Formats: sequence, C-alpha cells, structure tokens
Amino acid sequence: MAVEFGVLVNNLKCEEVDLTEGRGTSYYGCAHHAGDPGCKVNIERPFQFHTGRSDCTEHDAEFPYKATKEEKHPSAQDAGRKTIEYFQTEFPDLTGRDIVALMGAHTMGQPHIDISQIPYQWTSKGGRMFNNDYYRNIVGEDRWFFKAEPHNQCEKIGNAFGEKPKAQWLAHTRMTSVNGGPVFWIHRNHVCPACQLEEALEGMPLALMDWEKDCCHNKPEGTFCRPDRESADMEDDDLNTGCERMRFISGADEIAINAEMGLYKQFEVDDDGVIYGCRGLEIFNTTMRGTKARTVWSVPPGEYGPYEPECEKQTIQHPAGSGEPLYTIFEEFASNQQNFVRDFIIALEKMSANGYPEGLTLAPDHWTDVSCPLPAERDTPFTCYKAEAAGSGEPIIIQTNWEHAEGFVIQQDPETGNPFMGPADMAAGPTPHQQWVWSESGTQLINLGTGTPLLLDGYSSWTIESFEDWQGEHTQIRSAYDNTKGLDAWRAKANQNK
Repeated sequence: MAVEFGVLVNNLKCEEVDLTEGRGTSYYGCAHHAGDPGCKVNIERPFQFHTGRSDCTEHDAEFPYKATKEEKHPSAQDAGRKTIEYFQTEFPDLTGRDIVALMGAHTMGQPHIDISQIPYQWTSKGGRMFNNDYYRNIVGEDRWFFKAEPHNQCEKIGNAFGEKPKAQWLAHTRMTSVNGGPVFWIHRNHVCPACQLEEALEGMPLALMDWEKDCCHNKPEGTFCRPDRESADMEDDDLNTGCERMRFISGADEIAINAEMGLYKQFEVDDDGVIYGCRGLEIFNTTMRGTKARTVWSVPPGEYGPYEPECEKQTIQHPAGSGEPLYTIFEEFASNQQNFVRDFIIALEKMSANGYPEGLTLAPDHWTDVSCPLPAERDTPFTCYKAEAAGSGEPIIIQTNWEHAEGFVIQQDPETGNPFMGPADMAAGPTPHQQWVWSESGTQLINLGTGTPLLLDGYSSWTIESFEDWQGEHTQIRSAYDNTKGLDAWRAKANQNK
C-alpha cells in the first residue's frame, strides 16, 4: 500500500500538481525530475501478495503478544561484504540484483535518531514518493538542491551558472554511541546560497547570512551568485568556502547507512564499527577510538576537510560469477527507473515467500481495475474501490427537500466527472448525468452518464438509512464505510460539493 501511495504522489508531482493545499504533510515533497520524460513510475503488473506464513507460533507466557523466536537483523553498520553474507544466510534465494532492488525502499520514509541513532532523511523532500531517486543519489548524480525552508517550496537551487550542481558523499559520525559511532554517510551539493528565497527566508532559522546576501547581490550579470571560478567548465579549487561551496541541506540532509553505501562503494568496517579501507577514512581509526572528539568527518591525511573519501566501486558479484558487480546494478537503476520498479516487485515477492519452498496461498487481486481517488482535504479517508457494473434497478434522482436547495440534485459534471449539487429541469426530464442506479452489489451508486460511481471525500460505497430527530423523520444516503458521514444539501447553497 505504501508503494502504491508513493507512486500516486510521485506521478502527480511529476505533473507539478500542488498536493499540499488542505491535505497536510502526507503529500509534501518536491519532484527532482518534474517535466522529464521518465519522471512517472509505471508498475507493469500487480504485486502478488501471498498469505499463510506462520513463523511465530510460540509466544511468551507472561506477554502472549510477544513471540519467543529471536529475530535476526542485519547491521546498519556493516559494509557490503557482511551485508551480502547476511542475505546469503537468511534469504538464500535473493540475488545481488534482488538485494540492491530492496534497498530502493529507502526512496520513501526516513530514519529516526531515537531508534537507530541515525538522523535526517534518505531523500530530501522526497520521502512520500516512490521512484528511483534513491539510486540517483547513491551513485552521485548531479542533483538540484531543495532548501528545507520554507517547507512548502520546491525552488531548484544550482551553481553560480544555473546548472544542476555536482554532489558528493561524506562519511560522518556524531559519536553518539560508546564505540564512537554510528558512522553514516551524508550528501552535499556544490551550490550557491538560496538567493531566490532571500525574502521568503527572512525571520526563519535558515535565513541567509550577510555574507551570503553579498554573494547574491554582488555578482556578474547572468549568474545566480558570485562564482568562485571564471567559467562553468572550470573546477572549484576550494569546495568548503566561497559563494559556491559544498552545502548540506540543513534540516533535511540526505543520508545513507554503511549497509547500503557498502553495496556501491568498497570499504570495510571492523568489529568496533570503525570504517576503513579508502583514502580519507584514516581519521576514523584514531578519532573514533578516543573520547574527546564530538564529530568526525572524512578527510585525507594532512588536509583540512571535510572531503569525499576516495573509495573504489563495489565489485562483489552475488552469486559469484553472475557477471553483475553490485555497483553496476545501482547505476542501472539510477538510469532506468522502469528496471528498478520491475525488479523491486520481484524481490519483494521473493522476500515475502522466504522459508516456504512448498509455496503459500495467493491472496485476492487487489490491483486490477481498482481506483484510489485522491482525498479532497486533510483527515479525510483514502479509500480504494473496484468499480462495479450498474444493476438492473430503476434509475433514481438524488434530491433534497430543503427549501434553500429546492430543485437541486446530485449530478456529475460531463467533462470532469466530478460530482456536485445543482439545479435540474425536472419538467423536461433529468439528464443521464443527473440519474443514478445502484450497482450489482447494491453498495455503489453508478452515474448513468459516465458509468462511474459516486465519490465524495474518499467515500464510494453507500447505504440508505432512515432516522428520526426533533425535526421529524428523514431518509438519508450515508457512507457504508462510516455511517456518521452522509449526503447533506446544506453546502449546495454556497455551490460547494463536499
């Protein structure tokens, strides 16, 4: 369900549809590739869910909701070699391609520092969308910078010449554990200050500093900030200072853990959690074992940092001899979103069936011909339905006896298919778009004009109920899902359709 929701949000963001107005943070985020041909996600076939697992059959006597079977988790601190060894032992049917595809789940959600000691986000302003952004990030593609504030903007920030900026990964620890870890990787971009947002940021914690404003205003014509190089094709010889510099997305930093970065970059981690094996990681061996340092950043010996470690790409093949080094799969998924989506579904199905070679029971199809209309506003249910055929009953008109909406009926707009309550010429006879018939199951109201069910605020199944109050007896169409919700004409006076 999370994947289906993430695909919906991603594809609407690709069309640059504003989903946050009135709907809250569930639809929050920015699409890095809006307008690009490959922005939208297309799931070629439904995920085949199986039932019948019975892994946890023994339970704690005092706390019966707790299973006594010990769970076996991989370590977030392990590098690529140990991560593959874990999967080889616990999920022997998964290939390297499957494992890399499953890592793509980190395109959504975020870690929680109170649980894992890992802060920040997997993809900045992208945690509600399912796409291949995660892989584009890991392989170090040039990437637009979205400042965390204001939270509802998606202003693309680049370098001084307006180009999509270069990016790099740093190894880092905040020394929050007794062994000086955990080590994680943090992403940064070679960008200008957020000059376009100078006014909007005033009074906010991330407001531009005076020196940044100077970069924005004292610049050559045609540039976005004062460049630190003469032309776009020159390299910046100091990535940590100047107007153009490598910047973290303060408040929404993008991170990766060793277990996933180790499938793309070749490094090692010892039993104490100390990372080593690349030029630039030497500092962790001395500083993490000490007690005085508060943070550690990757930096080459004798240099002032931080800088990206010089790690080779991960060449492990799983199974051995498969001809697919792990790093090549990351790069394939970064360049081909459809391949990632295809392989993710296959890998998730294999993982779900792990340990049951005799097979499980295929669950009912929850995908084919199922629609999930977008809720109109915050805190309204996100319900999905499978459209039914109209039944054989007589068509009905849904109208009210309220004097302020006399002659108004519920109908569908012929062009948009959206329902509304409006006037009908009953003398001439209602149009097909003003008539409804119960579906074959008797739960949906099918419009004769469009052949689609009545959808209001996420509700699609209905029932007729009679009740009595101080005003007398009433008959009302109510939601079969939540009978506290019913069709009411009082909004019709203001031409509203909720």
